[in-house]
Amino acid sequence: MPSERRADKIARVLASRQHDLHVVLDDIYHPHNISALLRTCDGAGVGCIHIIGETLADGVSAAVSRGCERWSEIEYHDNIAECYARLHWSGFRVWCTGAGRGSIDYRAVDLTQKVAIVLGNERRGASGAARALADGLIWIPMLGMVESLNVSVAGGVILFEALRQRGLPPVGQPVDSLADNRQR
Repeated sequence: MPSERRADKIARVLASRQHDLHVVLDDIYHPHNISALLRTCDGAGVGCIHIIGETLADGVSAAVSRGCERWSEIEYHDNIAECYARLHWSGFRVWCTGAGRGSIDYRAVDLTQKVAIVLGNERRGASGAARALADGLIWIPMLGMVESLNVSVAGGVILFEALRQRGLPPVGQPVDSLADNRQR
């Protein structure tokens, strides 16, 4: 039986979940990146994480994830088309990460609606199918010599932009009172 303090924290966390913000991991294979992404998703209150293929075959690094996979809703899909069909059926817009023709700066996308963010493989980025079937492509502008951020960092940048757009947490407000002031 959890303590009253622990039960209150669980209730606050559940009330703060962003059920209209999902993340899709498209063939992410490095356990450290998977673990960091799961932890970032938990920190951003992501409602569900969709995993394509055998992503978790090598396991999760508990030292990195801090056990957040126990608190995360995770759905597994055999392929990207199946995942997108489920998301579209549920009313989500799917934004896939990737620079190139037609990509939009992630800050210019309305992330306050039902959205799923697709994060691609560490070497190749999002798969051709993930890019082709998405509602749109988003990218993070880079000022240096590298073309992209680490996948877990990119996920964090985009997810916390979604929270900023949603006004969560309100500026200057203690995080503990977040669930009480959620306007969704």
